[in-house]
Amino acid sequence: MPIIISHRGLYFGSNKSRENNPVYIKELLKDNIPCEIDLRIKNNKLYLGHDFEQYRITLDFLVENRNLLYVHAKTINALYWLANTAYDLHYFYHTVEDAVLTSKKFIWQAHYNDLTPKTIVIDLSITPRYNSKCWGICCDYLK
Repeated sequence: MPIIISHRGLYFGSNKSRENNPVYIKELLKDNIPCEIDLRIKNNKLYLGHDFEQYRITLDFLVENRNLLYVHAKTINALYWLANTAYDLHYFYHTVEDAVLTSKKFIWQAHYNDLTPKTIVIDLSITPRYNSKCWGICCDYLK
């Protein structure tokens, strides 16, 4: 059975006021639920936010939860920063690609074609297809 990863900290569907909000992400992390988050860096400060720097976070937030976080670098600056940290964070960068390789050599992909035991597939539908051929599913609907 694949692991289920909360997309931007969501669990009951798309909700702009909850996505990437550290308060809600911490609730999931406390229950050992993995989360994909969107990281941005501005003026050497860390932020969560899909389209802009929305929620300021600390390095401790990332490091303390590194075993449960999948960090989507939203900018090249964020990717550069992640690639040069010594904190063993699991991260990736993509824009429109069908699939990318994460820092821990997983395939982060946007479709169910050609799944592998190292694939994490993104499924934002109301009823994600739980497929045992992949390692994980990143989705908005966990319940």
